[in-house]
Amino acid sequence: LGDLNVRAGELLWSAGSPGELPLLFYAYCVDPNHWLNTSQMIAVRSSDDLDTSWVDDAGPKAAWLINTYAPSIHDSGSNTDAAALQIAIWSAMYNQSGSVSDGPFRLNSTGPVATVAQNMLTSVFNGPTGFNASSSSWLDAAAGQDQMIPTPEPGTWLLLGTGLAAAWRIARRKQED
Repeated sequence: LGDLNVRAGELLWSAGSPGELPLLFYAYCVDPNHWLNTSQMIAVRSSDDLDTSWVDDAGPKAAWLINTYAPSIHDSGSNTDAAALQIAIWSAMYNQSGSVSDGPFRLNSTGPVATVAQNMLTSVFNGPTGFNASSSSWLDAAAGQDQMIPTPEPGTWLLLGTGLAAAWRIARRKQED
């Protein structure tokens, strides 16, 4: 992965077209080698399709971390927690060993972020089948930074579906007029 100096933590996104209410969501980077662009075209894919050459089931491991920790960090966590989750995700994606300091991705610092990140990563490798896995959405950027978002709660899916259905109805009525 190289000797990188990168920022770690939660990214808050605003998506949509000018003149529309923006869709706000948060995400975590899954590839420290690609930089964030101000405008990106993405394909939404399943985390099950996200693998690296170094780790089996890298995407499902990262999805488990995001689904387990990101919602509470977003609601009431600290910057330390968000940075630690980011480090744990990168470690899960690139280190087969379950360590933040041993493998292709290595954290070269100590302190609270390193300690919390290692605890999160250790929890991934304590699953019933040797590791915990989940599924989430992976935002695959053709040029830019690939990211992952937590799987929304069922109520959020219902609200999103209702909003999309209403938007479709309005668009259809405009076509009929």
